[in-house]
Amino acid sequence: MMPIRPLVPRRAPGATTAALAALALSLAGPALAEDAGATAVEAPAMASPLATPDSDPVVPRPGQLDRIEAKLDAILRRLGSEEIAPETGAVPSEEGDGGGAVAAASPASDAEPAGTSFTPTPESYLPGAVALARAAPTEARRLGEVPPDSVGGFVYAGGPIGLGDLSDRGVRYTGLAGVELQGWLRSTGSGRAQLAADLRVSFGKGALAEVPCLFEAWLEDQAIGAASQAVRPWDNRQGPAALSLVLGAELQPGLYKFRAWIACAAGSSAPPRVEAELLLKAPGALNLGPVTGEDLVHKPG
Repeated sequence: MMPIRPLVPRRAPGATTAALAALALSLAGPALAEDAGATAVEAPAMASPLATPDSDPVVPRPGQLDRIEAKLDAILRRLGSEEIAPETGAVPSEEGDGGGAVAAASPASDAEPAGTSFTPTPESYLPGAVALARAAPTEARRLGEVPPDSVGGFVYAGGPIGLGDLSDRGVRYTGLAGVELQGWLRSTGSGRAQLAADLRVSFGKGALAEVPCLFEAWLEDQAIGAASQAVRPWDNRQGPAALSLVLGAELQPGLYKFRAWIACAAGSSAPPRVEAELLLKAPGALNLGPVTGEDLVHKPG
């Protein structure tokens, strides 16, 4: 968009402009000034070239007056444009009264459009999301109810979270926990994005009960969905059972207030060992990948 230039007042008409205006008034008479809507202007007395001292004044016909007026208007407009152009650097217009001056185009700015990039700084946002560990519900029907009390917290910038043992994250809790993530999700592109909770569930010996797991997420305090699936101990006896719970949302470049809840039901018997990792497929990306401290950020304090 071309910049808007401040208006430049026109200079007072020069001697040539005043002389031409006086000539127009002397030729056309009061009627011409009245038709043009002009304000009465006192000009120096000037003898008409069409009259002689010994003869009656020659009154131009209406057709002549129109042609003279049109020519004088064109001359005055051209003189006015030449007076303004050197001051503003604008190109004089040849289109008449409505043309004005055409502003010169300004060079394109190298600044990146707002919202297309974000660089976390200590004064604004810090890498990672705040993770609040909460005791996992024991019943599947209560998985969607986020407990009000937390047992600890840490900053999550990607990687697996051992929900059954959070000591490596500084949380002292011996039971199975769920994790609530709070922060801002950074998007650098437009289109459909996917968020996924990648879970690995290991059962103890003799386990017979299935373990339901839930992944729920919100953007800008609006739920984008909830995905749940039950893992059965006999599905994979050679190692941890794996499942991915995927949600999607349409994103634009910028920061989105983000919240997520990942949990598996502890059950009444010995709880399983669960590892959870948050994955992201940004708009335009081909595959899901681990989130990083650039994808998730939080405000200090």
